[in-house]
Amino acid sequence: MDFNKIGNIEEWESFYASNNSKDKIIFKFSPICPISFMAEKKFDSWVKNLNNAKEIEVAKVDVINSRSLSQLIEKQTNIRHESPQVIWLDKKGKVKWDANHYSITKGALDEQLTGEKVSFLRKIF
Repeated sequence: MDFNKIGNIEEWESFYASNNSKDKIIFKFSPICPISFMAEKKFDSWVKNLNNAKEIEVAKVDVINSRSLSQLIEKQTNIRHESPQVIWLDKKGKVKWDANHYSITKGALDEQLTGEKVSFLRKIF
C-alpha cells in the first residue's frame, strides 16, 4: 500500500475530501524525534502488511515542515496535536481512533482494523 505524503493545506483538503468509501489514516511525525522514528517504523511495517480487503487510505504529515497543516488537522479533527500521532477517520471523516507516542503499536492498529481485542503483549509490540 502506498502512502500519500501531504505537505500543504491543498493536499490535505484533497485527501480529506476524497473517496468517502474509505477510512483514512493520518500519521503525523517529526523527522528529528527518535520516538517518531520508532513509531514510524512500526506504522510503516503495519501498513506494508495490510491486505487489500480493508479499504483504507494512508497519509503522512511531517509536522516540522508542515506546521500550519498540522494545526489545521488539529482544528478539523478536534484532536490535540501530538507527534508522533495516528488519527484514524471513518468513511464520513469522523475520528474513529487516535493514538500517540508509545501507544502506536501493531497490536493497537490491528485492534482498530479488525474490531477484535488484542492481547496486552501483542498490543505493546
